Amino acid sequence: MRVSLLRSAGVVGLATVGVFAAVVPAQADAPGAGSAYGASLSIIAPDGSTVVVAPTGKLAPSSTAGPTSASAADIDATQGRGEVYVQVAGIASGSARDSNTGNVTETGKVGSVALLTDSGGEMSEFVLVGADSMQATCATTAAGGITGSSTFTNTVGGLGEALTDTAHANTRIDLPSSVVKGTAVVNEQIMNSDGSLTVNALHITLTGGDLGTGEIILGSATCGKFQPLASAPAPAPSAPLRTLTEFLSRLLNTLPRL
Repeated sequence: MRVSLLRSAGVVGLATVGVFAAVVPAQADAPGAGSAYGASLSIIAPDGSTVVVAPTGKLAPSSTAGPTSASAADIDATQGRGEVYVQVAGIASGSARDSNTGNVTETGKVGSVALLTDSGGEMSEFVLVGADSMQATCATTAAGGITGSSTFTNTVGGLGEALTDTAHANTRIDLPSSVVKGTAVVNEQIMNSDGSLTVNALHITLTGGDLGTGEIILGSATCGKFQPLASAPAPAPSAPLRTLTEFLSRLLNTLPRL
């Protein structure tokens, strides 16, 4: 087997940093709430066969409403006459709301990732992206509002050089090659209409080429606006004394009987 890593210089071009509208709607969360998932994949091979479709659209979903942590089985899918391969491992997410402060923290992540295709004749693996981990995180606090970030560890492949912890939010990358066509957004951050923030570590939109068409989101977290915890109600005061007679009556009831 001949293995080739797609080089950034020949496969992808880094576009100007800027806001890039999401192709798929982001998940919104109410104030004081949050949600996350590890991955969402839907790819149609060039021959029209479906490679991967998560039944709910999201793998390993969690939320502050529960479950607060989740993991999903590794994906190792092969489909189509052109032989498209999708491999994703370490799919997980976690959600937490501090019971003392009301702060919310959400994390969606994946471990190793590989998008491969057989170029025909002699089998060749073309790696669009690989990593030991990709993680999207958001947090909501009273002091800082909503913040988000994405982290990447030991990245390789055509997108490897662009996947760094210092990548600006909504860094768009064009994928103009015969193997894979489309766009990728690194550290995608979407401010939803309700004020919540969605962070996707990597969002790939495939529009053609040997890998086919579809949508891939790796590591996603959404945090709603900060909402203070409800205060415990104050104890009800004792009924006030209305008359002197009532006061004397209560006083006599406390005295020992002779």
